[in-house]
Amino acid sequence: MKFEDLLDSHSAAGKRYTAATIELHDAFVELAALDEVLANGNVGHADAQNIRSFVNTPQNLGSFQHPKFAPIDPAICWRDQIKSRRDEPIAALARGE
Repeated sequence: MKFEDLLDSHSAAGKRYTAATIELHDAFVELAALDEVLANGNVGHADAQNIRSFVNTPQNLGSFQHPKFAPIDPAICWRDQIKSRRDEPIAALARGE
């Protein structure tokens, strides 16, 4: 194995990691938001669903950050994104849509 091979492998793993952290973010935000909507009995559906959600909602990637392939953007807050994503269907349900 040559040093260049290690660099290529590192780059390939980094690209996979970037894609994985993007997917983790997107799925986490959507799932957490939907958990909250389904557990809310005050938004137009008959009963709150017995939905368990995440025990702890992270602010961002936290310890999964990587300085090159998954840096943390301090302006992005997963909790704020969950709230925004949650509020869309709640508002639609409240309007009877």
